[in-house]
Amino acid sequence: MVALARNHYCVSANDQVWCAGGVESNASYYYGTPAQLAVAGERISSIAVSMQHACSLHVDGAVACWGANGAGETGADSAPRGTCSVAVTDGASGETPCQPNPTPVAGIGPVTALQLGGGRSCALTAEGAVECWGHSELGPEWLAEQTGVASIALGSQAACAVFADGRFGCSETLPEAPTLWTDSTAVAMSQDTELSCVLRGGGRVDCWGENAAGQRGIGNTDPMIPLPEDPPALAANATQLAIGEAHACALMTDGSIQCWGRNGQGQVGIPVADSERCRGGPCQTTARTVAGVPAAVAVAAGGTTTCAVTAAREIYCWGELVQSPQPTLLQGPWSH
Repeated sequence: MVALARNHYCVSANDQVWCAGGVESNASYYYGTPAQLAVAGERISSIAVSMQHACSLHVDGAVACWGANGAGETGADSAPRGTCSVAVTDGASGETPCQPNPTPVAGIGPVTALQLGGGRSCALTAEGAVECWGHSELGPEWLAEQTGVASIALGSQAACAVFADGRFGCSETLPEAPTLWTDSTAVAMSQDTELSCVLRGGGRVDCWGENAAGQRGIGNTDPMIPLPEDPPALAANATQLAIGEAHACALMTDGSIQCWGRNGQGQVGIPVADSERCRGGPCQTTARTVAGVPAAVAVAAGGTTTCAVTAAREIYCWGELVQSPQPTLLQGPWSH
């Protein structure tokens, strides 16, 4: 498993977790050597990351979190808060509340899915309820009021939910979101910009929100609100969605991956020189199959990077993390 944020990623393999964080230099991130974390508990079923914290979900429904903890986003009530050194603008260092070690989050569960955002963490429970900790604004408060939930997403300004009966809705801070669909199965949102996509019946993908880089995937850069007659980003056969800063990707039924949106770092999986030109830089306004990815079983996106997990349990990435638009095997301590 791999999970990505704009400057941070984590990999889980054989019930072990490695994470690396980026240091910005000349508009690029250098991620450094992944560090292994001591995550205790049952087998890991998934991991989730934001820019400054991460959580693991275990097969027994338990959750453990680590990282920035200024708002209690790692579950501050479960363990004492620590402090971590951070760089500040004058070149010195400062201290910020954090939880440096993976720590169980008490009083929730059993959990079936996790979503993280800036200073926020939310968990979908087996009963279709949502429990959140950290900042309550920008969607968590709304999510916590919902029942019969099947899928959740936290974005930069809002939260959305797909319900077990196929309905779809978003928090009050995103009033332009369509709410009439009744065949929704999953939702994904950008942690960095106002971009959201819903996976619908038959594998159709519809997106809305910012579109200056063609990230709605409908062949233009027209803003912002989808209309009923708008074409979908994908008409059929998608099985999973992933959204980065201003690009989106979908895993297809045949194991291929299609991407669209901003491509300044090759995150769409094509050379920058082959991209269209949108406001702000290279882009791809319609979905395009990423060449060179072995049959995939999962896709992840964050910032300006996309990664795929293959059926052979390897991770291929393209974009900023590997400094290439060509899908590249992500080597690390997990590789052996």
